[in-house]
Amino acid sequence: MQTQADIAFQGGGARGIVLNGAMLTLERHGILPRRVVGTSAGAIAAVAVAAGYTGHELARMSLEKTASGKPIFASFLDRGPHDSWPPGTHARCTPSRFEAYGGVYTGGGFVQWLRRTLEAKRQGLGRATLREFYEQTGSHLSLVASDVTANRMLVLNHRTAPRCPAVWAVRMSMSIPFFFEEIVWQPTWGRYLGEDIAGAAVVDGGIISNFPLRLVLPSDNERIHALMGPSEAAPCEAIGLMIDASLCVPDAPPRDWSLSGAVLSLLGRERTMQRLARVANTALDGNDVTEEFAHRKLVCHLPAKGYDATDFSMSDARVRALLSGGELACREYLARRFAR
Repeated sequence: MQTQADIAFQGGGARGIVLNGAMLTLERHGILPRRVVGTSAGAIAAVAVAAGYTGHELARMSLEKTASGKPIFASFLDRGPHDSWPPGTHARCTPSRFEAYGGVYTGGGFVQWLRRTLEAKRQGLGRATLREFYEQTGSHLSLVASDVTANRMLVLNHRTAPRCPAVWAVRMSMSIPFFFEEIVWQPTWGRYLGEDIAGAAVVDGGIISNFPLRLVLPSDNERIHALMGPSEAAPCEAIGLMIDASLCVPDAPPRDWSLSGAVLSLLGRERTMQRLARVANTALDGNDVTEEFAHRKLVCHLPAKGYDATDFSMSDARVRALLSGGELACREYLARRFAR
């Protein structure tokens, strides 16, 4: 029997793979997404689900490789300029990139990958604006980012920022502080809630709202209505998929530093990068605890202990353990929540 649910995906960097395992379980139980909202890695999961990717396809995507056989996620950590960046964005190769642009990596490889991934599901999605994405898929997709110029949360969807490209909305949402360069809002992306925000610096939504569950809950709040639209006429279950770094991943093998080559050598040995990794993990773990406690029955805790937000080159064995951990945790959650 199929039923619909509004799903909130938490951010967590590379640990977001566990969300794909949870989607496998939801799919097997006939739970279909109605509205999806995500932050950071949760934004990647949300846009893939909204585009029509199934749980099984997401699981396969988690194990995707580059042409050279490396994990596809390692290609997100690139330092050079890329022609996929619009004019005016920060994507120049310079020794002072971190100081000038707020991050070590451009994320151009991610933009390329996401564009290809969306195009593979439906022609035109890779370059669709948020309005066009909604018109082509019928999916209510919302992505959370942080406007650090105005110190506020942005909720990007077809209502609030219709002209913003969907790929760039995700890129802004997943811009882990200090790792990925901040994105400058382009004039061609139009207004946000009617306001001209061209030139605003936008980074990972996780520093403000890493677990945006409240956006899919029934609410009389006018601000929520402005962001998400009027409450849906038909009631719907809400599910929050939380990445819980305090829960052990069953049968997870130890991290293999040798698999990552130069990237993990850099992250593991340079003090600056170690510090950035700690800051990134903290930023993505420390928000929205009020939502978790206020709506405990709606929250599915997915295990991620021992996995770092910046572990973009994990082995296949660790990926599979994370996927299986997400499947199992979600299955146990559904059994508890819907026990009769």
